Amino acid sequence: MSIQSGQRFSTQSRGEVSVEQELAERVGIALGDQLQFSIGGQLIAAQVTKYQRGRLE
Repeated sequence: MSIQSGQRFSTQSRGEVSVEQELAERVGIALGDQLQFSIGGQLIAAQVTKYQRGRLE
């Protein structure tokens, strides 16, 4: 997997996510967008700071 846009996470990074580039293009997610995830009934917000290409293994 490789980063296509944005920067690597730092050890200080919090509340950041990367998104697979083709998915981002399909659904209109841009760098800087805020995404919300429901985890265990709690809403967690994270900013998209990079695009990635390739599969996680």
